[in-house]
Amino acid sequence: MVNKKITITIFTSDYSVFTILRIAEERYMQMKQTSKKEQTRKRIIEATIEGVKQHGYGGLGVDAIAKSAKVTSGAFYGHFKSKKEAFEAATLSGMVDLVDGLSYWRDTKGDSWLVPFIDWYLDIEHRKDICGGCALPGLSVDVSRSEKEVHVAYESQLVQAVKIITSGLPGSNTNKKKKIAWSILSTLSGAVIMSRAVDDEKIASEIAEAAKQKAKYLMTEK
Repeated sequence: MVNKKITITIFTSDYSVFTILRIAEERYMQMKQTSKKEQTRKRIIEATIEGVKQHGYGGLGVDAIAKSAKVTSGAFYGHFKSKKEAFEAATLSGMVDLVDGLSYWRDTKGDSWLVPFIDWYLDIEHRKDICGGCALPGLSVDVSRSEKEVHVAYESQLVQAVKIITSGLPGSNTNKKKKIAWSILSTLSGAVIMSRAVDDEKIASEIAEAAKQKAKYLMTEK
């Protein structure tokens, strides 16, 4: 009688361990599938950002996005209903990268972080990096032609970017600092667009240098 009870207890214990392991394995597989799905979505978004920056929204199709993301067109539609929806997600992602980048400069470069940020932004390496550069000069023109949802996604992060720049400016007049922040950001992005549009690198450098001086001058206004 004692042995029988012990046998039943051992069986029940073994079964519990097996069940726990099976559940753990199922959860792991679910997490793995979710992670893979998120990675695929991320690749599609990144491919959309790079494609629009390089070819413009009108010059980019779903097949090209899918090919760049290394997925099928069917897989693309498993994540997004249309190119427009993918562009909305891409715009938000690109602008979030801008906000994250500004946050990084603010948090790691000290109180005068805006000066090295301006230098980096207008440096030739960033100006030449059309696909990997800032979303502002790369996506703004196409966003301006897009639907309201894209405008909203763009605007929400643009406002956050201006808040970060405002926090890096000297003085106590918040409203004036905010206006200066808008001026600085528009000066930087506009200069990058123009410098990329001209053929002569000497002219491109002159544009960048003039914008750099203007942006730094704006920082001194109180």
